[in-house]
Amino acid sequence: MKRLRYLLFSFIAMALAYLLSEILSLVVLWAGWGQTPSTYRTFIDNFKNKALHVSFTYDYRAHPYLGFRNPYSLKDLETIQANNKPPEEFWIGVFGGSVAEGFVADQGVRSLFESQLKDLPSVAGRKIRVLELANGGYKQPQQLILYTLYGEKLDLVINLEGVNETSDFMLGHHFPLDF
Repeated sequence: MKRLRYLLFSFIAMALAYLLSEILSLVVLWAGWGQTPSTYRTFIDNFKNKALHVSFTYDYRAHPYLGFRNPYSLKDLETIQANNKPPEEFWIGVFGGSVAEGFVADQGVRSLFESQLKDLPSVAGRKIRVLELANGGYKQPQQLILYTLYGEKLDLVINLEGVNETSDFMLGHHFPLDF
């Protein structure tokens, strides 16, 4: 009986915590942004091109070699698939998961790349173009497969590893870091 009462108390506490968090999020949505839940989706759609990464739905699409693809990621995949690199451009491919995706989506980082790399002899006055080939949730071997498919068109490759390489969130534990 005591265990049943404990389980009932735990269930009620979790339900109240859930309800309070939902109410708090609606208050912040209304008071902070002046939005109602019915206009929230429109609000997000208006800012999805300006936000770093807006993906509230699991709108992942299957890819034959990479496993999956988020429609908000891999923004330059079509560019590298369809085009031959012009000789007057210096292409930098950034590979990785969400850390790399956020890194390359920042216009300030792109400008920093251009200012730091323009003086390299291999660039030699060519226009620097940073290609976003990162996708949230990617980990090896997905980056390696993507590089194998399209790396020959790139002049410089940056592969940023993040937490996906050391953690398995589905199993709830970290991979061993000592190999």
